[in-house]
Amino acid sequence: MKRLMRIRSVRILAVALVIALISALSVSFSASGRDLITTGANVVLQPVRAGVSFVVGEFEHMYRYMFRYDKLQEENNRLKAEIAKIEDQYRGYDEVYAENERLRGLLDLKEVRVDYTMEAATIISWSASNFESSFTIDRGSSSGIELKDTVIDQFSNVVGTITELSETTAVVSTVIDTSSSVGALVSDTGDTGIARGDFARMQEGTLKMDYLADDAELISGFSVITSGSSGLMPKGLLIGRITGMNISPSGVGNYAIVTPTTDFGTLSFVYVITDFDS
Repeated sequence: MKRLMRIRSVRILAVALVIALISALSVSFSASGRDLITTGANVVLQPVRAGVSFVVGEFEHMYRYMFRYDKLQEENNRLKAEIAKIEDQYRGYDEVYAENERLRGLLDLKEVRVDYTMEAATIISWSASNFESSFTIDRGSSSGIELKDTVIDQFSNVVGTITELSETTAVVSTVIDTSSSVGALVSDTGDTGIARGDFARMQEGTLKMDYLADDAELISGFSVITSGSSGLMPKGLLIGRITGMNISPSGVGNYAIVTPTTDFGTLSFVYVITDFDS
C-alpha cells in the first residue's frame, strides 16, 4: 500500500509541474505585451491555477501521511518485538513452573515412599501410532534409568514401564499398551491374575485382568494393584479399578476390564522408580 501511495504522489507531482509550466507560459505572454491573449489565458488558467494549489496541497498532505506511516510502521515493529520478548519470558516461566511442580511432586513422593529411589521426568512426545500406547521422557541411562523400570505418576498410580532406552531419553509403554503385562491382584479380595494390554481394550483406554481363578470375585469398583510377583515392580501400586467383567459359563477365560487410575490425557510428567526395597 505504501508503494502505491508513493507512485500516486509522483504522478500528482508531475501533473502539478505541467500545470505550473502552463502558468509560467501565460506570465511570459503577459510580459511580451500581448494583453488580449494574456487576459484570455488568465481567464482560462484561473481554474487551472486553483487546481494546481489544490494538487500541491494534496501532495503535501500525502507526504505528511507517508511520513506518519513510516513512524507508525516503526512503532508497530517495535511493539511486535516487545510482545515477542514478553511471550518468550512467559514460556520460560511456564517451564520453570512445570519443573517446580515436578520436583515438588517428587519430594512429596519421596516423603511417602521412603523405600523407593526415583527420578523425575517430563514427557516430551507421545507415539502417533494407533497400535501402541507409549511416550518418550527426557531422562535416560545417564540418570540411572534402566529397561523395565516402573513408571508412576505423582499419586503413585502405575503408568507403565521403560521399554526403550538411550543415554538422555527413554520410551515408556503404558499399562494399556499391547506389550504390557503386569502381575496384579484385586486388593479387596486378594484374587490374583495378570493385568495386560489388549488391542481392542487399548482403543477404549482400558486393559484386561485375566488368568483369574474360576471362583474369583469380580465386582465393579474394586481396586487392582501390583502383586510384585515378578520382583521387577514394587507391590501395592494402584493400576486401576474394575469397570466391567467377562464371565463365561464354564468359568474358563473369565477376565475383568480395568480402567487405569492414571489420566493419560493430562499426564505431563512422571517418576521412574530406579530402585526399591522388596
